[in-house]
Amino acid sequence: MIDSTHGHRVRSTLISTTKEAQMSSVTAIRPVHKPWLVFTARAVVVLQALGIVFLLTSIWTTVAIAVLFVVTVSVVRALSRASQQMDTIFEEELS
Repeated sequence: MIDSTHGHRVRSTLISTTKEAQMSSVTAIRPVHKPWLVFTARAVVVLQALGIVFLLTSIWTTVAIAVLFVVTVSVVRALSRASQQMDTIFEEELS
C-alpha cells in the first residue's frame, strides 16, 4: 500500500486512520455507569463476604465485622467530604 512517489503520505494517512479507529473503538466500549448498578454490585459483594464470614465463624463475629465495615465506610466518607471542603476553602483563599 505504499506508493513509490507518495509513500510518506500514504503511510501517514494509514497511521492516522488507524489511530482514529482505535479512539472510536475505545469510546464505543466505554461502559455506562449507572448509580443503581454500582450500588447493587457493591451490595452483592459485601453480602457475599459477610456470608462467608458467617459460614466460617459465628453470628456475633459477622455482626461485629458488619458494624466495623459500616463505621469504616462512614468515616471514609466523612473524611472525604471534609477534604473536599478544605480544598474549596483553600482555593477560595488563594485566589
